[in-house]
Amino acid sequence: MECAEVRELLSEYILDRELKADVDKHLLSCNACREEVALLKELGSLKEVKAPEDFLEKVHERLARRFEFKKMARLLFFPLRIKIPLELATAVATVILAVYIFKPAEQVLRPPLITEPETVARVPVEEPVKPKEVAGPAPVLEELARLPSAKEEKPAQLAVKEKGASLPIPVKIKEDSVSKKEEEPIELVLLIKEEAPAIDYYESNALRKSGARLREEKAKKEDRQALQMLSEEEVIVEEVTSLSYLSHVHSKVKGLIEVVGGRITSVESQPQLITAEVPAKNYKLLLEKISELGSLKRPLPPVGAEDKEPIILRIRLMSSNK
Repeated sequence: MECAEVRELLSEYILDRELKADVDKHLLSCNACREEVALLKELGSLKEVKAPEDFLEKVHERLARRFEFKKMARLLFFPLRIKIPLELATAVATVILAVYIFKPAEQVLRPPLITEPETVARVPVEEPVKPKEVAGPAPVLEELARLPSAKEEKPAQLAVKEKGASLPIPVKIKEDSVSKKEEEPIELVLLIKEEAPAIDYYESNALRKSGARLREEKAKKEDRQALQMLSEEEVIVEEVTSLSYLSHVHSKVKGLIEVVGGRITSVESQPQLITAEVPAKNYKLLLEKISELGSLKRPLPPVGAEDKEPIILRIRLMSSNK
């Protein structure tokens, strides 16, 4: 038999005859197992102690899982002398903080009180000092005295400013400004640089060669019509570079107008002219993007971003060598 098997049999305190004989044989040859038997004999010689009556209930209470509420209450409130003061201080601080946060919010959400309009006090107007009568220019001075002075024209406005009130703006002025904005579009002139990118002029050499060939062929003819056609071809060859780049910039400007949410109303080719409507909030952004393609003539008319009406623009494209 092995030591582990012998110790397991010894812990049961009950052995039959066959097992006892086998265990005795093993004890004769194993000192460790003999020490284990001696320890068990000492424990067996101790006096018996009577267990308490609720011993079994306490064992079951320890083995059973504690109720969650009791566990949470023990975590929050015990020990009482430490947890209770801290929790009271936290509650008071929370109430004070909530009052300071929600009180200004209630004042903002509260509807404004409607007060009766105060009567505008009439400011006494000083009477104009009458000039002394002079023999020569007396009629002229009388006419000047009859004219209303600046003090007489604005007494009500001064009284309103002192009381913090504002005069209502007539609707007629707003309609006039809107109609003026609709009738008079903003004129912009975009000057295109003389030196255009090389990628836009890849056909210039071929066109010059074709123009020279046409010049040689048509120079032999004496017909007036042929000479006129020759001059037209020369103009095309000389200006094809600027026209091709102008058309490229023309399409770029139309694309930028559509990107900022505008609408193109009309397009003219000779001269290169674009008329469009652009939202006021994107007016400055459009000017920045167009300035990258060339130079805009200054000064530019200012437009407020708070204006909700669309702005009518008329953009003219011109070459800087003109």
